[in-house]
Amino acid sequence: MQKRGKKNPKTKYLYISPIKAGFPSPAEEYLETVLDITSLVIQNPNSTFFGRVKGKSMEEEGIKDQDIIVIDKSIKPQNGNIVVCTIDGVFVIKTLKIKGKK
Repeated sequence: MQKRGKKNPKTKYLYISPIKAGFPSPAEEYLETVLDITSLVIQNPNSTFFGRVKGKSMEEEGIKDQDIIVIDKSIKPQNGNIVVCTIDGVFVIKTLKIKGKK
């Protein structure tokens, strides 16, 4: 078993193991590697948080109701990006469309 990164009491580790669609083999009953999901999806820990999607308006973009999303507020939004913002005090996830030169 391989470990990636330093142990952190707040870090949750996922384990990757082959998953067969047929009959299981006793020889394959081992964990292949340890996966630190935090190090894979978070580039800027101090400005990153998670959110859960409520609603179906972003399904065409591949974001479904109840999906967990990673939000990095240090990234400058650009036209066409999928962004999380607030409208009337409510967080929403939408595709950013910038009109004009503002």
